[in-house]
Amino acid sequence: MKVLIVYERKNRELETALFLQKKFEKVGFECDVVQFYWGFGFNLLSSGPDILVVPHLYNGLSVARLIARYGRPRFILNLQYEQVLSDKWERLGHHNPSGTAMNAVHICWGQTTFDRLRDFGVPSENLLTIGAPHLDLLSGVDEAYCAEQKRKLAKAFGIEKAQDWSLFLSSFTYADISEHRLRMNESVAGSDLEDFVEIHSKSRNEVLAWLEQALNKNPSSILIYRPHPDELNLDKVYELANKYNNFRVISFGSAKQWIMAADTILSWYSTTVVESHYLKKHYQILRPFDLPDYFDSVLLKRAKFLTSKDEFLEYLRSSPDAQDLPLRNEDVAAYYENIDGSIASERLVNYAEQMLMNQAYQDFSVSKKHLFRAKVISFSVLSVFTLYRLTKIFPLVDFVRKVPFFDRWFSEFDNQFAESSEIKKIRESLDEFDTSGSIER
Repeated sequence: MKVLIVYERKNRELETALFLQKKFEKVGFECDVVQFYWGFGFNLLSSGPDILVVPHLYNGLSVARLIARYGRPRFILNLQYEQVLSDKWERLGHHNPSGTAMNAVHICWGQTTFDRLRDFGVPSENLLTIGAPHLDLLSGVDEAYCAEQKRKLAKAFGIEKAQDWSLFLSSFTYADISEHRLRMNESVAGSDLEDFVEIHSKSRNEVLAWLEQALNKNPSSILIYRPHPDELNLDKVYELANKYNNFRVISFGSAKQWIMAADTILSWYSTTVVESHYLKKHYQILRPFDLPDYFDSVLLKRAKFLTSKDEFLEYLRSSPDAQDLPLRNEDVAAYYENIDGSIASERLVNYAEQMLMNQAYQDFSVSKKHLFRAKVISFSVLSVFTLYRLTKIFPLVDFVRKVPFFDRWFSEFDNQFAESSEIKKIRESLDEFDTSGSIER
């Protein structure tokens, strides 16, 4: 019974992947975790695992790529890390599985996603509604544990733990985006995204102006800016960091670590505020400009916003206890079934055991043309990965970074690969959780 868990975005997915690995191993599975571009994890010439767990699965080409890279599995479980979308993304349907991908089992965090995929044509028997596994990592977390998390992060980053910490969870992925990356995203989406650039850039500029006012008026508080993993143009953010000692830009670790440690959580569009809601932490959503209805998140558009700088500064001056949470429980529960504290990962592992007991196989028929193309691409990725690893061993080879193609790939590898020491620290923190997902005392 072999399981392979593939993650792509380190900060978003690695901690959950290692958590699920621990759950699978506890019931007797052999389970490995690998990053999607980590060439040493490729299995190009032999059969695949019994169960392949992936972060997303869009179409037949996605299936062919997985088979080419890891061998043909008996089952694919799609964790679907992007389930709370905008109206525009829902209409485009890019996140809806199509073709052979429909034959996999797709994890739904809540009834709303189940309904959307079922209405699109995914068979109901291939939709597993269990809640969001990443929320399990918050089950049992209390004020004492949050205080300990703050102490650890304060020590690691030289931040005074006695000060108030405000955490801004950024999602300005299109702010000042490069032309090359914009065109690449448009190609994937099959849609013009120029309006995204204006919305993100204009909103980030105004939010940064609000944050600068807060830094001036609250010099004894710390403001931590956590960039989105795909927010690559941060010059304006670092200008602020260079100007104010109480402003820090930190990408390290998972969002939930910083949410637990922070006293106040701020966001513009990020659905990570759901983790704040789960913990009943004080959070607010900043909206300096109205967002087009088609653009806004289908969940966050139901929230109450702070819409002016004065309103934002007044919030920081007031007692957070006097403020209502921006989202209602019933709205969150429609998208995150386990907001009630139930354990999604237990249901996932139980389902995987049942699938194997039934001795069934999923049908992942892909054309020879698509599979051959995917094999060629996988060998190409392996070649680039090998060159990347050589630059780590032999610094003289690093001159290849001067080639823009390799520099883009190597930068992505740097951002998404986790060193063994980082994985060890995450595993040590996970050891504080018992089998139900709660903290051991």
